[in-house]
Amino acid sequence: MEKLIKISFLTLAIMLVASLAISNTAMAQEELSDATSDVTIDETVTAEDLGIAEPSDGFVGFLKSLGDGVQYALTFNPVKKAELKLKQANQSLLRAQKYLEANPDDAKAKQRYEKHIKKYEHRMAKVQEKVEHFKEVAEKNPTIDEFLNKLTDQGFKHQRIMDHVSDFLDEDGQAMLQEKRDKAIKTLGQALKNLDKTEKIPERLEKAMDGQEGSSLIHLKNLEVLKALESEVPEEALAGIKNAQEKSAQRLNTAFKDIEAKLRKDKFHNYLDNSHSDPLIRAEALQVLEEAPNLIWEIKSSLPAIKKDIVKEVDEMIEAFSDDKHKARHLERIRQMGDSTTGQVLFREIEEKYIRPEVPASSPINVDSLKAEVRDSTYSSPVSSGCPKLMPPAPGWCDGGKIIPGAVDRNGCHLPPKCQRPDSAHNQPSPVSSDVQYKRIEPIRSDSNFADVD
Repeated sequence: MEKLIKISFLTLAIMLVASLAISNTAMAQEELSDATSDVTIDETVTAEDLGIAEPSDGFVGFLKSLGDGVQYALTFNPVKKAELKLKQANQSLLRAQKYLEANPDDAKAKQRYEKHIKKYEHRMAKVQEKVEHFKEVAEKNPTIDEFLNKLTDQGFKHQRIMDHVSDFLDEDGQAMLQEKRDKAIKTLGQALKNLDKTEKIPERLEKAMDGQEGSSLIHLKNLEVLKALESEVPEEALAGIKNAQEKSAQRLNTAFKDIEAKLRKDKFHNYLDNSHSDPLIRAEALQVLEEAPNLIWEIKSSLPAIKKDIVKEVDEMIEAFSDDKHKARHLERIRQMGDSTTGQVLFREIEEKYIRPEVPASSPINVDSLKAEVRDSTYSSPVSSGCPKLMPPAPGWCDGGKIIPGAVDRNGCHLPPKCQRPDSAHNQPSPVSSDVQYKRIEPIRSDSNFADVD
């Protein structure tokens, strides 16, 4: 009997330990799952968050857009016109996101996305244009001060929306979206530069960050925007910007302290793995985090491996670009990184892989700066089986010049590209060969004259 009781107690103890182990495993998995949902929360921005009504579709949407256009035409206050154009930009960005995420593989959905993302870019350019003509600054005009607060807050939110949109695009689509991101950041930076006192800029940015609703890790998203803004604000404001970055890093550090110690590293990795932000800016943001004082050990010790993963991500992204202009642009972005540790050390191997060794470190990167074997990939798709094929130009063929794509002849075949040099009135044609594959160049579509109605 006594033996039976001992066996029963032992069985209960084993069951209790197993139950606790299963419970702890489930809790850990839930914590890691929460990291994924944290990214979703941080990359989700609604019409309500932007202070506008949900954009309508179809004929109703057309009528509303037409009404917005009439209202804009009848508004003469420059600040109000800028606010209306910002509202229209918000609508375009949300429409672009809506069409793409609903059916990312559908050709018509992609066309609608491209239409509205171009409208977003166009309307943000109009916002910048209006801001440049304001005759007062935020300190002396409460209406301008309020507008600048709105533009700053929504500037952070726009970047988060584009993080989300990026998930539905291939590498070339992401490269084109990156251009929209950079221009939006430039619009915000120029507005802060033109309308705010230098010493007021960090305060305004911190106010905008406080208004970003999301997970406890949203401070990383805020830090990425601050890094992107560095090159767009006055030099006198850089110390204040860096101070705001340090505060954001400290807030992130505090958020990690609230996570169970054994889960911190995995949750951080999981968040980064599921984030769709620009990896180059993410690397710079992590450099700021790594330098933060008293950064908890679980996070600090994981950063070297995380940054290596980002290098691999950037390498794979550049390699996947089918357009060499995208490769050159991202390599130039690496060259222009404000943090020399991140740009010149972390990504040195990528530069050595893609850029010709004789290209000076001070020279801007263009397609002609790429190694021949890298450029060869651009010449791999024949336009038609009956067309002659072009041989890739020799290294250095257009040093100091600009490559002008060749025209298309009446048979639909491409003519050789030319090299346009600023010191020469003549263009040098590229050599032609019949045994090298031809480069396909998609037709260029101008969007400068599209109607500003959704």
